[in-house]
Amino acid sequence: MRRFLYRTAFFLLPLLLLAVAAECFVRSIPNSYRLKDEWMRRHADEVETLILGNSHAYYDICPQTLGGMTFNLANVSQVASYDLDLLLHYAPMARLRQVVLVADNSYLFDPPLELGEPYRCAYYTIYMGAGQHSRWGSYGMELFQFDGFCKKVRAYCSGDYAMCDSLGWGCDYKASQSTFDPYDTLTIRHRLQNHVCKDWQWAEANASRVEDIARYCQKHGICLTVVQTPVCEVYNKGIPERQRLFIRQLMERLQTAYGVVVLDYASDSRFFASDFFDADHLSDRGAAKFTSILSKDIR
Repeated sequence: MRRFLYRTAFFLLPLLLLAVAAECFVRSIPNSYRLKDEWMRRHADEVETLILGNSHAYYDICPQTLGGMTFNLANVSQVASYDLDLLLHYAPMARLRQVVLVADNSYLFDPPLELGEPYRCAYYTIYMGAGQHSRWGSYGMELFQFDGFCKKVRAYCSGDYAMCDSLGWGCDYKASQSTFDPYDTLTIRHRLQNHVCKDWQWAEANASRVEDIARYCQKHGICLTVVQTPVCEVYNKGIPERQRLFIRQLMERLQTAYGVVVLDYASDSRFFASDFFDADHLSDRGAAKFTSILSKDIR
C-alpha cells in the first residue's frame, strides 16, 4: 500500500507542479481587475465619483474628461450584483459624493455572471476580493475556469490582450480602428439579439440590485446618476417594447423612491456613426465627446 501511495504521489507531483506554474503564469498577465483593486486601495480616500456598469460604462465614460477625482470601476460584462458588491467593498474606503451607474438595455437583461461568463467571477474573487465566492472554491483559481484560462492566454500571446488606462477607462476602442457600418443592419441586429431578455427573473434580479445600489447611496448621502449611453439608431429602434417599458418603469421608481438622477442618451441626435466603435459602444473619440456632455449635465 505504501509503495502504491509513493508511486501515485510520484506520478501526480509533476502534474501538480505544472498546474501551479500555469496558474502563476496566467496571474502574472496584467489585467484591469488587479489594476483597479490596487488603485482603489492606494487612492480610494481621494475618490469623489465612482463609475459603475458594464462595457458601456467601461468604454464610454472617461474619468479624466468627467473631471474631479473620478475612477472607472466598470468592466466588460459586469452585472448589477457585482456592481453592488464592488460598491459595498470599496465605498467605505472612499469619500464618495457621486456614483454614475450605466443601467441600460445591455445591462438589465443579462444572466448572472456565473451562467454567462463564469471565468470573470474568478477575476473578482482572486484580484478584487469581491463577490460571493470563496477563494477556496471553483472560482479561486483561473485554471478551474479552463475556457477563460485558454482565452486569456491566447489573447495575451497574440498581442490582442487589452488593458484600461490608469483611471480604469477602457481606451482601446480606437476610432481609427473602427469598422462600424450603420447600414449593416444584420450585424447590428445580431448585437442587439445578445441583449434580448432570455429570462425575466434575471431582469427582476438585476433591477432589484440596482435598487439596492440606490438605497445604499440614499442612506449614505451619495448622489446616484443612472445613465443610458448612446447607441446607433438601428440598435435603439430594435429594442423590444417590453424591455423599453421595463427600463422606463425602473427609472421612474428610482427617481420617485430614491431621488436618483436619470439621464437617457440612447437616442441622442448629437451622436453620429463616426462616434461609434460598433452598434452600442462609442469609440475613444466618441467617448470623449459623450463624457464632456455628461459632465456638463451632471453639474
